[in-house]
Amino acid sequence: MESATETTRGVLSRRTVLKGLAGAGLVSLPALLGACDAGRLPSGSPAIAPSAPASAPVPSTSRPSPTPAAGLTLATIFPGGFERLIDAFTQETQISVKVRTEDAASFQDTIIPYLQASPEDVFSWGAARTRNLANQGLVTEIDDVWSSVAGHFPELALEGATATDHHQYFMPIAAYAWAFFYRPSLFEERGYAVPSTWADFKKLAARMQKDGLVPIAMGDAELFEAMGTFDALDLRQNGCAFHLRLLAGSERWTDPKVRDVFERWREITPYTQPGATGRSFGEAATDVMDKKAGMYLMGTEIMLGSGVVDDLDIFPFPNVGTAWDAEGSFDLAVDGFAVSRNSPTLADHADNARAFIEFLAKGSTQTMFSADQIGSIALANDADTSGYNRVQKKVQAMLGSAKRVAEFLDRDSDPRFTYQLGPALQDFLADPNQDLDAFLTKVQGFWDNR
Repeated sequence: MESATETTRGVLSRRTVLKGLAGAGLVSLPALLGACDAGRLPSGSPAIAPSAPASAPVPSTSRPSPTPAAGLTLATIFPGGFERLIDAFTQETQISVKVRTEDAASFQDTIIPYLQASPEDVFSWGAARTRNLANQGLVTEIDDVWSSVAGHFPELALEGATATDHHQYFMPIAAYAWAFFYRPSLFEERGYAVPSTWADFKKLAARMQKDGLVPIAMGDAELFEAMGTFDALDLRQNGCAFHLRLLAGSERWTDPKVRDVFERWREITPYTQPGATGRSFGEAATDVMDKKAGMYLMGTEIMLGSGVVDDLDIFPFPNVGTAWDAEGSFDLAVDGFAVSRNSPTLADHADNARAFIEFLAKGSTQTMFSADQIGSIALANDADTSGYNRVQKKVQAMLGSAKRVAEFLDRDSDPRFTYQLGPALQDFLADPNQDLDAFLTKVQGFWDNR
């Protein structure tokens, strides 16, 4: 891996890096995107042809028996909140951890060849993406750990850890949501009410526009924000099951149900910040901070690094009047850790790796981590949430009432497809009144020819 640093401890604090969000410094955040946001697309389509599983230690059928002297190697894309976790693990187990910190965007671009070569024993990644790696034989089963910790998690966490072969490969450490951000002080100043229905949402957008504000901020230069908008609309319009089938290729993009999503999207394009394809998500966020824009659909982990947390709040994507509103589904990106299969040291470190994975599942560990990731929540049921800020509490409430959740479009789908879909959605943003049938036929072609 390139552009990495090695250390046994110090990892850059995310809060320090993100403190410039409130001003012009926010524009420099794309390099952090993969660590705290689901939508960063690779600069080149990664090779994802299945690779034959290499010889690897047979998963243990008993609880881990750590060998402290052997140590552990770990690669992480988390730029902050990690030093305390590693220190706590070492103090508890006496296992020394050699940490490699990797730029998130670069790591996403190179994850397949990295795991095919000589990776660290354990690495941080997303739940849905790890399931894809499991299908390629690049990660190691951790069923034995899950058999002892499953009761500490909601069912969705176990589902997210389980691949198509019904084995577990992933342990969550934190999750963050997509929702509409706004500044309560602006709403109070202008007499705005938080909308819960599509009609109220459009009325509010029209009023904001009349008041000289940008109703809906949008910056899609990084090719991910439009994906989040599509996700939110499709989940409300067609439900989570259809949405995930569509992203898996078992539904077609030419289906009238998908056309309905883009028809509804057209309804709010007059209120959406123009020129989105040339604007970074950081610039759009700055407009919200500066009270030039009223609402912004974005991941909670990014926005809460702004330095004005006390004057930021969220509301779920509004109900659109379908039967799927009651499902309450939304994008919840889950990050955590997996054990690589091809690590050259795993034969000696296998039980230490499992001890680390089991340590991550503890409520106290997840509490510690979420305290440093101020836009994320813990998934362990026994995590202490008493210190959550307002947005974290809202995400927790959204999760508590949702019947299903997705992760994010480019996590839930084939990267060979999403790499082409990102620019296509930019084409829609630039010309929302184009022939939708022709547009969706082109999108389906991306899947068919991926």
